Amino acid sequence: MAPGIRAARAAVTVIFLLNGLLLGSWAARIPAIKERLDLGEAALGFALGLVALGALVAMPVSGWMSARGGSRRTTRFAFVLCCVALALPALAPSYALLLPAAVLLGAGNGSLDVAMNAHGVAVERRHESPILSSFHAAFSCGALLGAGGSALAASADVDVRWHLLCVAGAALIVGLVACRSLLPADADHAGEEAGPLLAWPPRALWAVGAIGFCALVAEGATSDWSAVYVRESLGASAGVAALACAAFSAT
Repeated sequence: MAPGIRAARAAVTVIFLLNGLLLGSWAARIPAIKERLDLGEAALGFALGLVALGALVAMPVSGWMSARGGSRRTTRFAFVLCCVALALPALAPSYALLLPAAVLLGAGNGSLDVAMNAHGVAVERRHESPILSSFHAAFSCGALLGAGGSALAASADVDVRWHLLCVAGAALIVGLVACRSLLPADADHAGEEAGPLLAWPPRALWAVGAIGFCALVAEGATSDWSAVYVRESLGASAGVAALACAAFSAT
């Protein structure tokens, strides 16, 4: 196997891990953001719904960008957006500004989800064995690290704004270095004819899409609400509440 393929696999693994780190950090500190802005459950639920809406809008756009300019460029752009958007909800001084910050966070994560998976497929095609699941494992490891770090930060009473800013800054530096080892921009289409940029999924994928929808409903409910539930309904400390997200990522 060419050294460039090994370096690209390592780079994609790092991006997946960092994406998990960002989301794990965010999910575990949702109670702190809720308390900082004195939000009720309905207001928080609406804001979290906008995160999903941002992802829903950004995902097909990211697919179009990956098809047109290559998943390398889209992955790098989406990763930067995801890092920048991570701290915005914590920095929002009001509920009115939390809402657009939530949309940007969802857009960053959704676009990165599509682009990094597309690049992971391009790397897997050049690899000696199937490796895509190892990228997803790296994401879960990153989420575990992020939630665990959030538990430590919450236990030490670190301000959520500084915490997420530091996480985003460190991830951005590491991720941009890793992106230098991604495959070239034309790697997605090597030996293939260019297809349509946007296409309705064939019937064969509808059942897979339904399964994915159900899985993400469960995952979203757990990541968004478990820390809030443990913190407010069970009366646990902020550090213990963050461990709920860590437990989910560990499994």
